[in-house]
Amino acid sequence: MKKLLFITDKRVDTIEQKLSGIHAGAKALGWSVQEVELERTERTVAECIRFWKPDGCIVDCDTQIYKLKPAEFAQIPFVYLDCDERLTPKGVYSVRNDSDACTRMAFRELQLTNAEAFAYIPWESAIDWSLTRQAVFLDLAHRTGKKVALFRREWSMKDPLTAQEAMASFIAALPKPCAVLAANDEVAGVVVNSAASGKFKIPSEVVIVGIDNSTRLCENLHPSLSSVQAGFEEGGRRAVEMLDDAVEGRVGKAKTFYYPPKELVRRQSTRRLKVFDPAVEKAVELIRREAANGLGAADVLASICAVRRTAERRFRQATGQSVLEEILNRRFDAVIEMLKNPNQAIGAIANLCGWESETYLKRYFKKRTGMTMREWRMRH
Repeated sequence: MKKLLFITDKRVDTIEQKLSGIHAGAKALGWSVQEVELERTERTVAECIRFWKPDGCIVDCDTQIYKLKPAEFAQIPFVYLDCDERLTPKGVYSVRNDSDACTRMAFRELQLTNAEAFAYIPWESAIDWSLTRQAVFLDLAHRTGKKVALFRREWSMKDPLTAQEAMASFIAALPKPCAVLAANDEVAGVVVNSAASGKFKIPSEVVIVGIDNSTRLCENLHPSLSSVQAGFEEGGRRAVEMLDDAVEGRVGKAKTFYYPPKELVRRQSTRRLKVFDPAVEKAVELIRREAANGLGAADVLASICAVRRTAERRFRQATGQSVLEEILNRRFDAVIEMLKNPNQAIGAIANLCGWESETYLKRYFKKRTGMTMREWRMRH
């Protein structure tokens, strides 16, 4: 079995997603995987390579890429995965997140809010993916003819309170409603927390989108964060395939593959109601979280107010649809996600997504798409 050494500077949420793809690709192509996190070892890269004797390496590293120049790998084939493009040597194999496509997907979501102004909040340092997202977003925003702003203050994740104060003042000065793109979910988290200052409200005055869809972060912010799900797993799998081709001599000249984003995961931070109603806003979030777990319309309506008819009226006024329609929409979304996984048995999906029966789901799915679930899976 061929041995793959995966080297990263720091194991963060996005690395976990990439590793999932790396392990899947390695399993399919007959590789074992050994992981090395530079921040948690005193060993040099050369020492790790001598010890593990890998057949090839995948390198995902921004902050310490200067330690991982091609010379470090001698005659061992290697692939750079999401390393800073400005620092990546030319003539090497690389797999990269398509930051341009991620930004365009985020911008489409922000445009739906009919904002009067657009703003971009960059990463704390001038790293390539943040700069790319900034350039693409500002170009798209300027084309709308609306006010466009860029947060230019220096800030640091090590001092989030100062960052929150600066971002709150920056956003408060913009026309409302305002649409904000954060360089990634960590930056968006600072923005969401800055709303606690009371200078603006999310999403009634400011809508915000992040990039990466770090579930741990996005789901636990208040309000929860809409975010672009980058194709990290595909990136990991593609890196393994490229490495395998290099080891087996199936590729010649070096190349770069850009993996596209998967989807925009919509949460509270971009869900502006037609009529602002805090109780309905909480009810919509309850549905998003629990619809696939068998949540009933009666439970949702009771969370709005004690009088069912009044609760139904308030929900429809704020969202434009009934509670049941919202529940079915979220359950349908869950079904689509499961159908994208070819290893998921179709017969089990109805129960896993909160539908009362498989027969009911089949009828609903055929009425909504014109296809059976099996036909939809084959086509997509």
